[in-house]
Amino acid sequence: MYAGDGSSEYQEFWFEIEKAKSQYRPSQTMNFYVNPAQGHDDFLMSLALLAEAARQYSPRGLGGSHLQSTNSLIVALACCEMVLTGVV
Repeated sequence: MYAGDGSSEYQEFWFEIEKAKSQYRPSQTMNFYVNPAQGHDDFLMSLALLAEAARQYSPRGLGGSHLQSTNSLIVALACCEMVLTGVV
Protein backbone atom coordinates (compact mmCIF):
# COMPACT_ATOMS: atom_id res chain seq x y z
CA MET A 1 0.00 0.00 0.00
CA TYR A 2 1.12 3.52 -0.57
CA ALA A 3 1.78 5.88 2.32
CA GLY A 4 -1.04 8.32 2.95
CA ASP A 5 0.96 11.20 1.53
CA GLY A 6 -1.60 12.50 -0.95
CA SER A 7 0.64 11.59 -3.90
CA SER A 8 -0.88 10.76 -7.27
CA GLU A 9 0.07 7.09 -6.74
CA TYR A 10 -1.70 7.02 -3.38
CA GLN A 11 -4.81 8.62 -4.82
CA GLU A 12 -4.91 6.38 -7.89
CA PHE A 13 -4.33 3.21 -5.85
CA TRP A 14 -7.28 3.92 -3.55
CA PHE A 15 -9.45 5.11 -6.46
CA GLU A 16 -8.92 1.78 -8.21
CA ILE A 17 -9.53 -0.19 -5.01
CA GLU A 18 -12.80 1.67 -4.44
CA LYS A 19 -13.94 1.14 -8.07
CA ALA A 20 -12.87 -2.51 -8.18
CA LYS A 21 -15.39 -5.12 -9.19
CA SER A 22 -15.11 -8.84 -8.77
CA GLN A 23 -16.56 -11.64 -10.82
CA TYR A 24 -16.89 -15.13 -9.39
CA ARG A 25 -16.73 -17.81 -12.05
CA PRO A 26 -18.22 -21.33 -12.01
CA SER A 27 -14.65 -22.68 -12.14
CA GLN A 28 -14.17 -21.21 -8.63
CA THR A 29 -11.80 -18.53 -9.90
CA MET A 30 -12.19 -14.80 -9.52
CA ASN A 31 -11.73 -11.89 -11.85
CA PHE A 32 -10.89 -8.43 -10.51
CA TYR A 33 -11.24 -5.35 -12.68
CA VAL A 34 -12.17 -1.70 -12.89
CA ASN A 35 -14.77 -0.81 -15.48
CA PRO A 36 -12.77 0.72 -18.36
CA ALA A 37 -15.21 3.65 -18.47
CA GLN A 38 -14.19 4.48 -14.88
CA GLY A 39 -10.43 4.19 -15.21
CA HIS A 40 -7.53 1.76 -15.15
CA ASP A 41 -6.84 -1.28 -13.00
CA ASP A 42 -3.01 -1.30 -13.04
CA PHE A 43 -2.63 -0.86 -9.29
CA LEU A 44 -5.38 -3.41 -8.62
CA MET A 45 -3.69 -6.00 -10.85
CA SER A 46 -0.31 -5.29 -9.25
CA LEU A 47 -1.82 -5.88 -5.82
CA ALA A 48 -3.34 -9.17 -7.01
CA LEU A 49 0.01 -10.29 -8.49
CA LEU A 50 1.80 -9.39 -5.29
CA ALA A 51 -0.74 -11.27 -3.17
CA GLU A 52 -0.36 -14.36 -5.37
CA ALA A 53 3.44 -14.16 -5.26
CA ALA A 54 3.35 -13.84 -1.48
CA ARG A 55 0.95 -16.80 -1.23
CA GLN A 56 3.34 -18.98 -3.20
CA TYR A 57 6.43 -17.84 -1.31
CA SER A 58 7.65 -20.23 1.35
CA PRO A 59 11.05 -19.67 2.95
CA ARG A 60 13.05 -22.85 3.15
CA GLY A 61 16.36 -23.83 4.58
CA LEU A 62 19.62 -23.11 2.81
CA GLY A 63 19.91 -24.58 -0.63
CA GLY A 64 18.69 -24.23 -4.16
CA SER A 65 14.97 -24.44 -3.40
CA HIS A 66 15.16 -21.40 -1.10
CA LEU A 67 17.01 -19.44 -3.76
CA GLN A 68 14.48 -20.44 -6.41
CA SER A 69 11.55 -19.41 -4.18
CA THR A 70 13.21 -16.07 -3.39
CA ASN A 71 13.93 -15.47 -7.08
CA SER A 72 10.27 -16.11 -7.96
CA LEU A 73 9.15 -13.51 -5.44
CA ILE A 74 11.71 -11.00 -6.73
CA VAL A 75 10.50 -11.51 -10.32
CA ALA A 76 6.87 -11.02 -9.24
CA LEU A 77 7.75 -7.84 -7.38
CA ALA A 78 9.71 -6.55 -10.39
CA CYS A 79 6.69 -7.20 -12.64
CA CYS A 80 4.46 -5.26 -10.23
CA GLU A 81 6.91 -2.37 -10.24
CA MET A 82 7.00 -2.36 -14.06
CA VAL A 83 3.21 -2.17 -14.23
CA LEU A 84 3.04 0.57 -11.62
CA THR A 85 5.67 2.72 -13.30
CA GLY A 86 4.10 2.31 -16.74
CA VAL A 87 6.95 0.31 -18.30
CA VAL A 88 4.45 -2.32 -19.51
